[in-house]
Amino acid sequence: MAVIDASYFSSPWLNVSAAPGGALYQRKAVNPINSSLSSAVDVGTLVYDKTQIDVAGQIMRENPDNYYKFTLDGDSLKLDFKNLTGTASLQLQLMDSSGNVIADSEGSSTQLTDFIKMMSEDGLSVSPGVYYLKVSYSFSAIRNEAQQYSIDLYSGTHFNNTYQTVALAQTSLNQKVAIDNTMVYASSDAQFYTHQDYNKLNATASTSVNIGWLYENKSALSLTSMLTQINYQQFYGFTLQKGSTLKMFLENQTGTTDLRIQLMDPTGICIYADNEGTEAQKSAFSQLTSASGLKAKTGQYVVKISYGKNADRTKEQTYNFKLYSGDSFTALYETTASAEMFDTAILNGTYEVPYNAKAAAAVALYSMSQDELPDIMATLREVV
Repeated sequence: MAVIDASYFSSPWLNVSAAPGGALYQRKAVNPINSSLSSAVDVGTLVYDKTQIDVAGQIMRENPDNYYKFTLDGDSLKLDFKNLTGTASLQLQLMDSSGNVIADSEGSSTQLTDFIKMMSEDGLSVSPGVYYLKVSYSFSAIRNEAQQYSIDLYSGTHFNNTYQTVALAQTSLNQKVAIDNTMVYASSDAQFYTHQDYNKLNATASTSVNIGWLYENKSALSLTSMLTQINYQQFYGFTLQKGSTLKMFLENQTGTTDLRIQLMDPTGICIYADNEGTEAQKSAFSQLTSASGLKAKTGQYVVKISYGKNADRTKEQTYNFKLYSGDSFTALYETTASAEMFDTAILNGTYEVPYNAKAAAAVALYSMSQDELPDIMATLREVV
């Protein structure tokens, strides 16, 4: 994403301008196939004379209907809608919280009139509340080519900050998509830092990989790693330096079996949130992965990632999670943690193998009698 500021989204045509020094915040989302109002992408809150919302999306033959949800804190609405591809006509509808169409670029005369008002300097008078936008092909449009579009929402005549959502399109039902419900935005000039580490076998909460510090509306943490059959549980420690909530987005990038995610104290005894735990822990996990977040005190925490209770542990699973406090960040600290393998753990002395010395010697002697060079690691595995 290009580093620009809120002034880029000023609209002389609609008589709306950004305040000097206004910031741009950006996030990515996914428009799922067969979406509806219930699966609409939440693009935030539009506050009169304070915020502006921008949406960048794409519809295609495989995903022809996109839905967006926003909350209006004001009594007027202005909209600028652009078809950036322009090889097929698009339809845009504004709906209330019940799904009733208020304005429609191809609707009845009343709906079309309200749509024109919404696209004008005076705007459309509406009540505060939740609204939806639907973007689709026009009735007569040829759908051979994907159409990229942008939507700009305004209320009032000026704003301080812009919140941009780049909505990617799911292209098939077989494509795994992870929905981020945390509603956390990166500043357009956010800095990214990377770090390499590894997950040891037989790790515990007290020996977790340290992934950094969280600071509300300033820093965020990202972790990428893999579960394997022998490295089947992994621990990550972090410190909430400032903030009153924690938010988490997790993506099982392999997605062929289930993962279990737990948020705990540094000892591993107290589990605050668990997607497969008690009802209270599952409720806390829902809060952790929501826009409101899970209430938390400053201090140290540990995230444990393991296979789900009924998971197939023979399947390796690559995953990524992000941790936030607040609604935005200006720096993201990314850790890539490789999974320690059995052979490496033995050589490094981080894993002790219980073995039968007589059996190990017998296997080695047999291998030599067959003119084979014995592999000490393979031999140890055979006799464990």
